[in-house]
Amino acid sequence: MAKYKLPKSEELSKIDYKPGSTDWMDTPVTTPFEPGTFCWGAKGRNLETVGFPNARD
Repeated sequence: MAKYKLPKSEELSKIDYKPGSTDWMDTPVTTPFEPGTFCWGAKGRNLETVGFPNARD
């Protein structure tokens, strides 16, 4: 069984593929980036190898 329901072709045809009205560098960030909200895409042992402090899994 599928874990996710696939969208129907009618739904896919309604997607707006036009680029935004502003340049990608001028688009405001809507997610609040605060100190301590980082996402390191690596395992703790790999972060230790490159010298990151407080590396953990």
